[in-house]
Amino acid sequence: MTDHLRKALPVALTLFVLAAAPAAVAAPVTVHLRVEGIADTIFDDSIVTDAHQTTTPTDGVPRPCDGTNSGGAPAPTAIGALDDGSKGGGFVWDARWDTGFKDYYPFLQIGSETIDSASHYLAFYLNWVYADFGGCTQSVEQGDHVLFAHSSFSQSKVLRLSGPTTATTGQSVTVHAEEFDGTKGSPAPGASVNGATTGSDGSATLTFPQKAIYRLKAERDDAVRSNAVVLCVDPPGAAPCTSTDGTAPSVESGFDAPDPDLPN
Repeated sequence: MTDHLRKALPVALTLFVLAAAPAAVAAPVTVHLRVEGIADTIFDDSIVTDAHQTTTPTDGVPRPCDGTNSGGAPAPTAIGALDDGSKGGGFVWDARWDTGFKDYYPFLQIGSETIDSASHYLAFYLNWVYADFGGCTQSVEQGDHVLFAHSSFSQSKVLRLSGPTTATTGQSVTVHAEEFDGTKGSPAPGASVNGATTGSDGSATLTFPQKAIYRLKAERDDAVRSNAVVLCVDPPGAAPCTSTDGTAPSVESGFDAPDPDLPN
């Protein structure tokens, strides 16, 4: 009998440890979250997000917005990123919970803007294209670009802007705008960038007479405005974006506050 107990005890202890071990927890990820309002950018920064429940002012109930609402394993999600961004950025998001869809719908508010469901909605893009799932189901991975945009029904595209990050006063620089129709990108003609208009190839040439840190965005009525390209312009002879001319550049755009990560 004693010998049987000795053999059974390690097995029993092993089963107990396995039963007591906590379930695997999804690792946090860093994503770039951008939230566009009708008139301005509400949030644009990298955040760390993890799998967690969420709630809204209207709903008031903690919801499984971590992929488990659709039967999946816990994972960081797009709405989870929006929720973490709102806490860090100090803006409000609000939506109802759809029990049939098991996700948030419709969205009621983003930032200070009320969303009129008769003419507008909160569009959701993952890496520049429409997401495949609802925000509580759509998982996000390290380095993803997550975009929520307060859009009218006539805005069927989203713009992406690329260009240099340093220049000197009086120097011509070229920026390039792309438009994404939900699936793929192509050159975006007719977009406004700092007063210039992009041509058929999506490019525009800009010149800056004054030193400053410029946050450039492409805009067009039928599309969600683009990401920001931060361009540091210094006088000739100054080291790039160091303002060795003696005075730190000022910010010349109304879109966002100065970028704290840029050197003076």
